[in-house]
Amino acid sequence: MPGTHVFLSRLRPEDLHTIYQHINQAEYATYGDGYAQPFALETLEQRHAQRLKDPHRVDFGIFLQESETLIGRVFLHNISLHHQTATLGIGIFRTDLLGKGHGTEATRLMVEYGMFHLNLYNIDLLVFSDNMRAIRAYQKVGFRILGERRGSAVLGGRRINDTWMDITRDEVDLGHLRERYFGVTP
Repeated sequence: MPGTHVFLSRLRPEDLHTIYQHINQAEYATYGDGYAQPFALETLEQRHAQRLKDPHRVDFGIFLQESETLIGRVFLHNISLHHQTATLGIGIFRTDLLGKGHGTEATRLMVEYGMFHLNLYNIDLLVFSDNMRAIRAYQKVGFRILGERRGSAVLGGRRINDTWMDITRDEVDLGHLRERYFGVTP
């Protein structure tokens, strides 16, 4: 899925070494899963192999358009084709590239992929309520805040809330994809 500054592509086995170099950084590990526990390359390889077999999950790497440098990953999990729903997860592990719009663009591309190619109607996500940078990025894509789950995470010894957000196909413009694939003008 090509964007202006980034593109999404399947991760290759050789990409796991790049991910491993960055994934154990404290900020990424903390906001990624809330545990901030480092793990071995073998664990990453095992998780990747399991995820490839999961029919309810799709993972992509986020690559810079210009240099094809891997800077993060984005995924849909808990995919229900019957209900046309999924949950989004994303992480930019290149901290020097945070705040430059790459996460917003990758989120938009993944939402479009899910809505257009997987025929999803609703995509939701959970984000730590104090992660305003991420919440603003999701809102730029069109996600709306549904509410908060109070005290659902512990970070730095204090309880914080998760913010629950979602977006529906009715809120996403897929006209450019229809034109690209079917020659139908929006």
